[in-house]
Amino acid sequence: MSNKSYLDELLETLKPQQELKQLLKDKAEEINKILSADNTMNPIDRINYKIEIVKTNQELSALEKVLKEKEDYFKKYAIQFEKDLKEANQNYKQVIQKATVKAKSDQNIKLLLDKVNLQAIETSKELKVAFYKRFKNLV
Repeated sequence: MSNKSYLDELLETLKPQQELKQLLKDKAEEINKILSADNTMNPIDRINYKIEIVKTNQELSALEKVLKEKEDYFKKYAIQFEKDLKEANQNYKQVIQKATVKAKSDQNIKLLLDKVNLQAIETSKELKVAFYKRFKNLV
């Protein structure tokens, strides 16, 4: 299991796509330089270069759309996570206390509490939020 947060892992998925985006821009720029510099190029080669620019720009446009959607998702996730973390930090102890009391009469909660390392959960923001939300719904 990775020690990286979910958000860090999501952000890492952007890196190769951002690199590809820059490479596609560079490619289109280089092709344009070739076209501008070589007036003696045969017409078929010129057309092939122009086709390559169109294809590159289409790929770039699609990639930019995907990147924008991912970035929007990440922003929404981060905003919601911060809200959830604030709530968990404020109410975590009460929910654990309620769960402990309810565990006396509810075998499922007792099993969950017995299997969970509460100290480990408190050291990870993501685990704390996930655990808090799960137990909040149970108690």
